[in-house]
Amino acid sequence: SPRAGCRGSIIRGKRGYGCSAYKTGCTFVIWKDSFGASLTDAAIAYLLKHGRTALMRLVDEQGRPVEGRLVLQDPNTGQLRLEPVSS
Repeated sequence: SPRAGCRGSIIRGKRGYGCSAYKTGCTFVIWKDSFGASLTDAAIAYLLKHGRTALMRLVDEQGRPVEGRLVLQDPNTGQLRLEPVSS
């Protein structure tokens, strides 16, 4: 389905998922390898639909293993943030 803003579509590349409107300036990209996880097509589809992934094992900014979700922080750029699960 078309992305809000640029009306492009999400396409899978070698290292990530980007927007088909990149040639006209859209900077949206989600890298396949994010926070220590290799994101699958299914995980990306879920993330785009729900704004966050299912619970997964990730690595935080300090390199520590953590359980949490990836959240689509900026729908215009594809920037993700780690949302750890409270223990």
